[in-house]
Amino acid sequence: MKTIIIPTDYSQSAKHAARFGFEVARRTGAEVILCHALDWPLSFSGILAVERGFSLQEYRQLADCAENYASREQVRVTPILLVGSAADEIVTLAKSKPDCMVVMGQRGEKSLQDVLLGTVSARVMKLATFPLMLVPQLARFHRLVKTVFPVDLEDDYEMLMPTIKGFVEAMKLDLKVVNVRSENRVMTIQKVAAGIAIDYHFNEIDYCHESIDERNNLAHTIQQYVVDSGAELLIIVHRHRDYLQSLLNPSLTRKLSWELHIPIVIYPQISH
Repeated sequence: MKTIIIPTDYSQSAKHAARFGFEVARRTGAEVILCHALDWPLSFSGILAVERGFSLQEYRQLADCAENYASREQVRVTPILLVGSAADEIVTLAKSKPDCMVVMGQRGEKSLQDVLLGTVSARVMKLATFPLMLVPQLARFHRLVKTVFPVDLEDDYEMLMPTIKGFVEAMKLDLKVVNVRSENRVMTIQKVAAGIAIDYHFNEIDYCHESIDERNNLAHTIQQYVVDSGAELLIIVHRHRDYLQSLLNPSLTRKLSWELHIPIVIYPQISH
């Protein structure tokens, strides 16, 4: 991983998420981009504000913040000031940086406004083609070691396995791959092959692979397993959904991000 992008609005939630972002940067050797977006209705939305001579005061504030982080965290930090919709500009910036991860805060509550209009983090998750770490406000900061990766053996993870494995190796994580079994599903040859494929990709790292039975609902089952295992990080593959689907039935990823108090690393699903 080459770059960690940490968006900030200078809130406590953003500062809290930044601590995890710098932890990832130190352990992976990545450089950090600290970015702040000015949501102005300007015709040149998306162009770096500093390049046009706008908002020098805002840029100085961001530059000072980046300098303080660099001194304290001993990591190279580049400040970038963006103009436009925060979520859209964060996604555009991330897509311009190969092999990057975005680390940002996630509010713990789920208000009606959040469900109907979405949050910045929810929109970034919807548009992301890159790994995204969401950090809940109530996540306690400490060294990340124990990690859970729930899988559905009916899904195809082939394209993502090298990336996830690389992240686990770079972070030196203890990984548990968990297959959640549903009562109304039967084990097929395809599922057995999928399990073997997962074992093949992870066979060179320290990990274990186990299966558990789904209780009540999938989100609750995963949440309870994470709590019982003492995991400090969750890795999940996110399926993109349309607006109506998201409104009527929030995704597993969003449900877990609302309920869990640990960081979640989200990888967008990639198809062959």
